[in-house]
Amino acid sequence: MTSGARRLPAGFGRLWTAQTVSSLGDGVSHAALPLLALTLTRDPMALAVVTAAGTLPWLLFGVLGGALVDRWDRRRTMWVMDAARAVLLAIPAAAAALDVLSIGLLAAVAFLLGLGGLFFDTAATAYLPDLLGRDPALLERAN
Repeated sequence: MTSGARRLPAGFGRLWTAQTVSSLGDGVSHAALPLLALTLTRDPMALAVVTAAGTLPWLLFGVLGGALVDRWDRRRTMWVMDAARAVLLAIPAAAAALDVLSIGLLAAVAFLLGLGGLFFDTAATAYLPDLLGRDPALLERAN
């Protein structure tokens, strides 16, 4: 670090940690939901539906999600989306315990998790300049 370089603020570490934990959860859910679907059926199309449902929100709502996040409080959006996704993850577990788990339910949960991920990731990316100011050197280091 050069003597003139500014340090990243403490809030950056919290944002980075939140994004890391959120991304880890996304990866686990993207792997776990199709594996859970495999316990219900061996139909490749059903497994593909569950898998595709998780990425479909980015295709359908990517641009709209960015426009909405620009109008919302970004920190609150990240908190609400991750809290909602944590609740969503309990649904398949409860459905399995009640013996009502289905491919449709898994696809719906995957879709909603993907939608929450879209809003979280968009808000986190848009929050970075708010957190760091618009200092190009800090933004470059943070990215």
